[in-house]
Amino acid sequence: MTTTPAAQDAKARAKRKLRDSAALLPMLGVILLLTPLVSVFSQNTRLGGIPNAVFYIFGVWLMLIGLTRLLAARLKTEVPD
Repeated sequence: MTTTPAAQDAKARAKRKLRDSAALLPMLGVILLLTPLVSVFSQNTRLGGIPNAVFYIFGVWLMLIGLTRLLAARLKTEVPD
């Protein structure tokens, strides 16, 4: 089965976009976690004796794990060059 050059180009762009997303994910994590990590020690807001920033940090951490799993699954299904 042959594919057209336009289809191959679209496939290559999608693959590149997916790889770029995987490369940007750690940077997103740093941006989302940097300020709350600093503020854990300076804020006094708590829920059940635990600072609210801790809930945020673990929520972001779980979100990053989920996004990484999705990206890894998508990258794994891609056909290698």
